[in-house]
Amino acid sequence: MKKILLCLFAVLLLLGAGCSTQEAPAQTGVPTTEPTQPQPPRFLDDNGDGNVIWYAVGDSITQGYFSYLDDAGKGVLDFDANRVWSKLLAEKTGWILNNQAVGGSGFVHKATVLDKLSGRDHIDGIDFSEAELVTIAFGINDWKGNQKLGTMEDDLATGGTIYSNMRYIIEKIQKDNPNVEIVVIAPMNSSRFGLAEKGWSLGYKFSKSKTLQNVYDVMADVCDHYNLPLIDLTHNAEINSDIQNWFPDGVHPSLEKHVRLAEILEEELKKVLPAE
Repeated sequence: MKKILLCLFAVLLLLGAGCSTQEAPAQTGVPTTEPTQPQPPRFLDDNGDGNVIWYAVGDSITQGYFSYLDDAGKGVLDFDANRVWSKLLAEKTGWILNNQAVGGSGFVHKATVLDKLSGRDHIDGIDFSEAELVTIAFGINDWKGNQKLGTMEDDLATGGTIYSNMRYIIEKIQKDNPNVEIVVIAPMNSSRFGLAEKGWSLGYKFSKSKTLQNVYDVMADVCDHYNLPLIDLTHNAEINSDIQNWFPDGVHPSLEKHVRLAEILEEELKKVLPAE
């Protein structure tokens, strides 16, 4: 009987040893579940529906215009709203784009396409109550259209200057939606005017709008007044160091540069939008 018990005990020990030497599954560190979709930042998704509603206000570059060189080396203007920076950025971020840009428009300058209104007049017809982010990208048409700069004391009701119309647009958006995030985008330089050694448009003066630098200074002053972030494309070193390749017609980026512009603005928006 003792021999039988000893044999059984030995068998149990062997079985236990075999179990203890069995290898555990390798840990690769890779999740076994499907990755979840990235959620929009809490500070932008005001209504908590998982989406960010973005209104893009601006001119032709935001609306969908680009340029390219034809066979004769001449800059040609063209349109494709699905291949310019605003659409590309919306696709990268998942934001729902409401593109309210109109070619030729500015804070004061009247559009050359669609409604033919100035940015101020165009804004009056838009309801921003559902917007969670608004970008404002005017300035280049005001400058090359020789619109008056004005001062911070200009009457908003009367308008007619870059100062007063920019302030009117900001206050109209804030009236529609006091909680909306507003980001102003200063215009890119232009190689259609001026000389390289004088900074192209930064050093080319018109009688009323002065230089593009003066227009930038107005925009910076107004943004400071309302405590709004200003993305400075006017002095962007990457763009200005290769300006003639950026703008085949001197004003509008090529489709290739629209891709890069979307990347730049995504990076800059991450810097200026609040973290919480």
